[in-house]
Amino acid sequence: ITTSQIREALQARVVDEELSLLVDIAENFALCMLDDEGKVTIWNSSAERLCGWNEDEVIGKHFEFMFEEGDRRHGKPARELDIARSTGTFHDRCWRIGKDGERFLADVTISRVEGDELLPSGFGQIVRDVTEEDAQARSLEASAVLLRAIIETVPDALVVIDEQGVI
Repeated sequence: ITTSQIREALQARVVDEELSLLVDIAENFALCMLDDEGKVTIWNSSAERLCGWNEDEVIGKHFEFMFEEGDRRHGKPARELDIARSTGTFHDRCWRIGKDGERFLADVTISRVEGDELLPSGFGQIVRDVTEEDAQARSLEASAVLLRAIIETVPDALVVIDEQGVI
């Protein structure tokens, strides 16, 4: 073994460790890498927390396990990869399921990763649970609609006074 080979091996190990650290600290984002066919090759700890499956359960499986049965039957996983393959990126808010069978509204981005002589082609997928965020937005929208309806039905002028009597 030459000095340059040792240096290259150490450099590769450092890059691998840094990448693993970066992938695992992305707490609110489930990150996974997929091969060209859509099989999981990397699954971070946030993906495990969000979806429930651990890395050993998903590595090598097609990512369709995160889709509802109807979506799988209608080919949605393949369509998402086809869009990412042809345009470079797929983005949507759609339903995903966890290991427990519970649905969550997910903000999903799938990006194409072009391989070379060292790295294989595939996809990077980022999933974020936006169920609560969406519910809050809907609640705010409903409140605004209700307030507008109340204001529009007031027959006379409306005056708002604070606790000190200031108009």
